[in-house]
Amino acid sequence: MRDRSWRKFFGSVLICELCVALAGCTGGDGLEGAYHTEGGGFVLDFKGGTKVTVTTVGQSETFDYQVEGDKITILKFDQGKDLKLTRNSDGSLNSPVGTFTRRKS
Repeated sequence: MRDRSWRKFFGSVLICELCVALAGCTGGDGLEGAYHTEGGGFVLDFKGGTKVTVTTVGQSETFDYQVEGDKITILKFDQGKDLKLTRNSDGSLNSPVGTFTRRKS
């Protein structure tokens, strides 16, 4: 009987860990939403975990992106060259074109 209690306990722990892991998948990289440079010259709108829409001077284009740790790479951004960003501890993104902050809702 005691053996059965331990199995139930460890089974419950395993189910809880799986739920937490799956919940983490829905947020993916945590970038979901719009980020802008000061003055709003550039806007990055991350959607769907692999696509980002870049808007500048009223023109928008959608690109694929990848995340590795705190490094975000927008693929084939400028004439086939990748744009590399770094996520800061406050959630802002550093890039060669400036620092992006998340838009307030």
